[in-house]
Amino acid sequence: MPTLLSVLYDLSLFAAEKLFGVKAFTQSYPVVMEQGMQDSLPGLVYTQSRTLALPSYVPITNPEEKNNSSLFFVGEDAALHTDPVVAFDVVIRTIPYGSQVHVLKLGGRWAYVRALTCEGWIFKDSLREQVRDVFPVLVDGTSYDAEHEETHKLRKMIHDQFCGDKASLFLTDAEYVTYALSRKGFALPWTDVRPRTPGTWQKKLRGNSGVHIGITPKTNAVMEYVVDDVGYVAFVDAVYPDVSIKQSGVGIVREGVYSEVLMTQEQWKELRPVFISIQ
Repeated sequence: MPTLLSVLYDLSLFAAEKLFGVKAFTQSYPVVMEQGMQDSLPGLVYTQSRTLALPSYVPITNPEEKNNSSLFFVGEDAALHTDPVVAFDVVIRTIPYGSQVHVLKLGGRWAYVRALTCEGWIFKDSLREQVRDVFPVLVDGTSYDAEHEETHKLRKMIHDQFCGDKASLFLTDAEYVTYALSRKGFALPWTDVRPRTPGTWQKKLRGNSGVHIGITPKTNAVMEYVVDDVGYVAFVDAVYPDVSIKQSGVGIVREGVYSEVLMTQEQWKELRPVFISIQ
């Protein structure tokens, strides 16, 4: 049976070449999950590296063939077009940076993809194969200034909502916590009040629907505290049975430096923090 299927497959490629005047090519589209990335990207579906044989431009008419797709990530905000052309009013929507898409077919500079709830054409140059080409990978003890590649990635993920990129700032604790929440599927319900300075978050968020503020640590919560009149926010990655916590943050030890810290109950209580979580 495998031999018969292989013969039929070769015949289909031959027919495609004769009918459409194009020659099918084979190209590998690996989807690589870097070590440790599964935890930081929950909900993403990772597939094995495989080889797809696709004509350079042959419409897919059989819905079953749409399963022959390869998972990619959008490496820049990309316009989804109705047709592989730049023309009047052909953009369906913008696919945000970091979105995952399935490539269904290729055509010159274009790729026909399934993205979010839509299908359409985007430029192939906007696609990335590997997770780490799009999502930031921060290393404990490393400083992230405005020019660092991982800083740029993180700010793209949160759409530079704190203007850190525009202001050429070191990566900040507010930016990191916003990203850490988003990767878990949460977003703080901010009002229009600015600036969102760490140390004032509980005041600005108190009373908002879905926000819980307390003194008991919770996994995936924001830990906010003040030391010497300077406010800080960090992300609570885990709370253990002995009420020790693992937290991660930027700028807690030194400006722009990412750190992961395990704190005993006595240690974090000395900071007199509050914990902000989304219900």
